[in-house]
Amino acid sequence: MTEGQIAEKDHKVESVETKRGRVRRLLIDPLVDHGFVFKHGTTDSDQIKKLNHLTDNLAYMSDRGLMALRECLATKGAGSRRNFWPCAATIIGFAEAFERRPLSENPNLLSWFRSRAGEAALEGKRLYAEYVFWQEFKRPPVTPLDQKRVADRA
Repeated sequence: MTEGQIAEKDHKVESVETKRGRVRRLLIDPLVDHGFVFKHGTTDSDQIKKLNHLTDNLAYMSDRGLMALRECLATKGAGSRRNFWPCAATIIGFAEAFERRPLSENPNLLSWFRSRAGEAALEGKRLYAEYVFWQEFKRPPVTPLDQKRVADRA
């Protein structure tokens, strides 16, 4: 190696793909290339916010899951031309169907189990049953029917 090559190698900065970047590369950009647009009147800043919200909510997915979601969404555009982005709830719902979001990424879960409700679940020997409920419904068992279901499972 010449001195110039060594210096170039030492100064070369390797780029590391961010989670948002990966979701954009595997899902967002291909769908934009496919023709997806936002409804008329959506400001540029709103478009950026919506896409950032999506990428943040889908960053947990594997590459394979994102590619499957992309194929699914390519036929789910809204509007008469089927080229408007579906709402975030629709996209996140399809994502969950392909690859469930790990509970460890749900900040409400930790707070629930650290609260008095978590202590009560531990004392009542319902801790695992409540965890299973969270896995299934992505929320705490707050209604009487939810609590009965957890108690029966425990």
